[in-house]
Formats: sequence, structure tokens, C-alpha cells
Amino acid sequence: MYPLDLEALVSETNWKEMLIDLVETEKLDPWSIDIAVIADKFVERVRTLQMLDLHVAANVILASSILLRMKTETLLFEETQEEQNGEMETRTIPQIPSLTLKLRLPPPRRLTLQELIKAIEEIMKIQQHVKKTIQPIQQNVFQINMNEKDIDALIEETFNSVKEKVDSYGLVTFSQLIKNKDLEGVIKTFVPLLFLQKNGKVQLFQEEFFGEIFVKLL
Repeated sequence: MYPLDLEALVSETNWKEMLIDLVETEKLDPWSIDIAVIADKFVERVRTLQMLDLHVAANVILASSILLRMKTETLLFEETQEEQNGEMETRTIPQIPSLTLKLRLPPPRRLTLQELIKAIEEIMKIQQHVKKTIQPIQQNVFQINMNEKDIDALIEETFNSVKEKVDSYGLVTFSQLIKNKDLEGVIKTFVPLLFLQKNGKVQLFQEEFFGEIFVKLL
């Protein structure tokens, strides 16, 4: 386990700083970082922060999710390659000297620290610009009676909350904006965010379906 400095962890809101500190603390080789290892250690540190009820910046949570996806894709690719190699050894492959096969390059299992930082930055940029269409799902109707003034006030209150809670990347998670964790509290936070997105003041996106919703201040 790494030494836990609470004051440093509380002020550590930048995913790059956390990643670099993790490499140094765990004495990992910055020129050859195993994605699976760094992803597990990064997630472990984030969970430690959350268990201690310390504030975790949205950009750190997003980076954690991206690292886990990178780890999963790398391991799945390696498993597929092993299965294919096993199949090729048990059957005869016809010789075709005139044909050149161009195989898809596997995602690298090991990266330098700078390559890893650059990869995460690129994925973050893509995620924040990709617009996903969400199809409506037929479910039971939950009705909240509100007049137009109440809605306008709620939108303004939510926007102010976003501006107050965004981190250095202009990000905040949906769960960090919710005051009351019941269904009504969730709806009264989510609906104003939809209006704010429509008005071009924020952008909502997810790293994975059914995962945390990230709010980007525009």
C-alpha cells in the first residue's frame, strides 16, 4: 500500500498529477507501464478516496473509467489473439506467396507515461464531442407538479451549482450535483441539466452506458 497523505489527496484534483504521483509512489517504470497494472492501482486509489468520503474530482473519475476500458480492451484482444493462434496451429494454412496480409495492430499492453497521458487526453476530447442519441424507454410515469417560475429557478440553481463544483477541467459528475438521492431529487437535477444542454451552457456525456454522467461546463 502507498503512504496515505490526506491533505495531499484532498487537494489532488488533477488526474495527470494523480497518475504521475502513482507511478512515482509505486516505483513503476515510466518508460514501460503495464496498462492493466496502472488501471488497477488508479482505481484502487480513487476508491480509497471515496471510502474516506473525500472529494474526488470528475476528471479523476473519468480518467479512472477510461483506464479500465483500456485495460479491458487490451486483455480481450490478447485473449482473442491466443485463441486464433491456437486454431492456426491445429489446421493447415494454404501457402499464398503473392498475398500480403495487413493485420490490425494490437493495442499496446505497455506504454510510456507520456504515451498513456496523451492517449487518455485524446479519449477525453472525443468523449466530450461525441453526441449520443438516447432512445426514450416506456416506463411508469413519475409526475412532479411545478410551474414555469419554479422550473426557471431550478435551472438557474442547477447552473450555479455546476459552476461552483466543476474541477480544473470544467467537469463535474451528475452524482456530485444531486442534493437529495431520492427519485425526485434525481429528476430535479437531471431535467434542468437537459435544459442547460439544449441552451448550450453544459454538455452531458457518459464514458460507458449506465455509467456515471459527466457534466462539462461550456
